[in-house]
Amino acid sequence: MAEQDIFVHGFRTEYSPCPKTGVMREIDWVEYSPRFGADKIKVPERVKSLNPGPNGEHIGSGGNAQARDMKFAYMNRIWKQIEPLYEAYKKGMEVPEDGTPLGAWPGIASHQAEALRKHTIRTVEEVRDMPDNFMNKIPLPGLRDLRKQAAAFLDAADQNKISAEVDSLRRENETLRERFEDAMKLIGEKAKENPKAKTKPAVEKASEDA
Repeated sequence: MAEQDIFVHGFRTEYSPCPKTGVMREIDWVEYSPRFGADKIKVPERVKSLNPGPNGEHIGSGGNAQARDMKFAYMNRIWKQIEPLYEAYKKGMEVPEDGTPLGAWPGIASHQAEALRKHTIRTVEEVRDMPDNFMNKIPLPGLRDLRKQAAAFLDAADQNKISAEVDSLRRENETLRERFEDAMKLIGEKAKENPKAKTKPAVEKASEDA
């Protein structure tokens, strides 16, 4: 293989909730091709899966030593070509501390997001709140419509959040009701098992103690 044997078409970042925590996490993808087949073959891969690690620690433990060495050599060769381009991509894709990242909004095209990031707009909230005089500085057609779409997207997200919270409270109430009913049922069963067992009044118990 030649030193530069692949062609990188570009990167993209997707966002999805973590199955364990529910927190939004970013997943970076790269699309690349063999250098002389770039017009025919495009391979999408998670960036993370292409990095073998300095000593091959990300490859896994399967296979014999020779197979692992061959896999490490191949992945390392690919990664060395992708890594500098990926680092450059990430410099322009800093994740905002607050707000909804542009990459999490399905209503925006990649070229629109790129143009907005160049003007320090990195979240859907910032698109929604853009003043008119600022929009005039961005050479992007349909920007006012995009601002309206951003507001609609965030309103829908808020409604979905409220609905999810209501559903969660409803499930909690149902669980508490079921536990209460089970407890009352258990008390009833215990009473049937020993119907003569009664707690003595406090006055009678006091006279006995005396």
